[in-house]
Amino acid sequence: MIIILISTCEIQKERKKVYLSIDEDYHPRKLPLLMDTVCPPYRMLADIKDTAAYVSYNFEKRKACYLGKPLTILLNDLELPVRGYHNIDAVGTSIVPETYLFFYDNSTRLHKVKARQQMVILLISWKNPLDFNLTQELFKHNPQWTSEAVNYYGGQMIGDVSVLYK
Repeated sequence: MIIILISTCEIQKERKKVYLSIDEDYHPRKLPLLMDTVCPPYRMLADIKDTAAYVSYNFEKRKACYLGKPLTILLNDLELPVRGYHNIDAVGTSIVPETYLFFYDNSTRLHKVKARQQMVILLISWKNPLDFNLTQELFKHNPQWTSEAVNYYGGQMIGDVSVLYK
């Protein structure tokens, strides 16, 4: 067996080495497919200096770092405060496959919509859809991104990460 260091990536601001084990019947054409799943290094907001570019690079381009992991991992890396959220329920079902995370409070979001200004929104698709009734109860209790929301959503597994510009 051959072991190759293929990358060093940052997860939760810690450097991790990623190794690839190859059996004796290794074929060179297989390596590029495996390297696509390796995370590029994390870049600090202060280095990028642009919210949209920061979110796009660190959480959409580097989504492989977060897929199949609890949302807490992503939240620990996120240097922007989450100010609000909104669940997207599947019509006619009792599941929530996706959740929007907002970096703006309600009044700023409303102002941006009225002024037709761009908003950066992080869309989290869940690996296992969430229970609509449970998420609705949490949202009715407090529609802001509170410690209760962090505790519940933080333990949910990420299926996909996208960045929306609205």
